[in-house]
Amino acid sequence: MKTRALPLASVLAFLLIGFAWVYLLLSETPRGQVKGVTVLTDANGKPLAGCDVYLTPANNNVGDGTEIATPLFTGKDARERRRAITDDAGRFTLRDVPTGVYSISASARWHSTPEKKITVEEGRTTDSTLRLVRSEADLSVGDHQATFAT
Repeated sequence: MKTRALPLASVLAFLLIGFAWVYLLLSETPRGQVKGVTVLTDANGKPLAGCDVYLTPANNNVGDGTEIATPLFTGKDARERRRAITDDAGRFTLRDVPTGVYSISASARWHSTPEKKITVEEGRTTDSTLRLVRSEADLSVGDHQATFAT
C-alpha cells in the first residue's frame, strides 16, 4: 500500500507545481515601453537636454462622465506616474510600462509641453515627440528691495 501512495503523491505534487507555474505566467502584467525626443518649437527646433518627462496614467472614465483615478493594477504592477530625464540629444526612454492609456508631458527651465494622450501596447514601443513651448519670459521683473544705510 505504501508503494502505491508514493507515486500518487509525487504526481499530485507535480500537477500542483504545474498549475501554480501556469497561473503565474498568465497573471503577469502586459508591458511595453515609451521612447521619444523633446524639441523646442522655435525656428531651429533643436533637441532639449535635461528635460523632465512625465508619464501619468490617464483617469478611467465612468459612464456618466465622471472620472475616477483607480489604478488598473495594484502592488508592483501599479500604474503609477513615471519620470525620465532626457539625454544630451533630447531623447528619453521609459521601459517596463504596464499597458494602457497615459498622459505624457515634459518640462524644463522656461519651457513646457501640454499633456497629450498616448497608448502603451504589449511588447511594443510607443514613440512620442514632445514639442516644448516657452512657458516663462526671458526677462522677469522682480520686486525691488529697499536698502537702508546707517
